[in-house]
Amino acid sequence: MNQKKRNNHSRSAILNRLRQTSDSYRSGVKVKTAPDGLVFPKVCDLLANFRDELEQLGGEVVLCDGVGDQMGCFNQLKEKRGWSTFACIDSGLKELLNFYGINGEQIDPVLDEVEVGVTRCEALVALTGSVMVSSMGGSGRRLNIFPSVHIVLAQKSQLVESIAEGFDVVGKKYTQPPSQISLISGPSRTADIEKTLVMGAHGPKELIVLVDTRN
Repeated sequence: MNQKKRNNHSRSAILNRLRQTSDSYRSGVKVKTAPDGLVFPKVCDLLANFRDELEQLGGEVVLCDGVGDQMGCFNQLKEKRGWSTFACIDSGLKELLNFYGINGEQIDPVLDEVEVGVTRCEALVALTGSVMVSSMGGSGRRLNIFPSVHIVLAQKSQLVESIAEGFDVVGKKYTQPPSQISLISGPSRTADIEKTLVMGAHGPKELIVLVDTRN
């Protein structure tokens, strides 16, 4: 068999497999994409697992004894790092910060240079150490991406075991699903160019989660 005939034979074989797959799909036969039962071991301590997973990914988790301690931890961090300003556009969160005497600015992270952004979140995923945020949150889309440092003020009650449970939380919270749901697993990183790890390439260089362990 010459090269041309071999190529035609291979092409015909591939097309036949594609047609068979297409026919199976139309007939309602679908391949199962996930096995039944648990894929990962059960997480017993959600908070400890979330902290371990996120810190392995380069993030930082600070446990706070109540909302007052949480605000105090953020203020101490702000003074220690010399952050003269920070961006916060969540109206409810701004009121809370102002109540504790911590004043921030409503800066457009696209037009203005923003070093620190402060947001809340939808859920904390213990299994992957991820922070789940959505476009329906008070901080929108931009403040999770543009600042160099992303501070998340969260509560222990927001911990869920899996990403699926996080989606359930979002689904129950809003009557209409958000146009965007994102998972933030540590600082932004990439190694696309020559396999050299670069931090902050597509988002914040630092992710710090302050968890109120009382609520």
